[in-house]
Amino acid sequence: MNQPNFQVMTQKELQDYFLAHREDKAAFYAYIEKLNAEGNWIEMPPLKSLDDLEN
Repeated sequence: MNQPNFQVMTQKELQDYFLAHREDKAAFYAYIEKLNAEGNWIEMPPLKSLDDLEN
């Protein structure tokens, strides 16, 4: 089986590929690297109480 070129895949394509091939560790690491490179993480402060979870 030929390995796809993860570098040319978009984040969405890579996510879809990984979800269809969850055992493919190379796809997982490529996806995480792409997430880090694109910097579109949403950082949230830690919750101070369970009431914060509802807000």
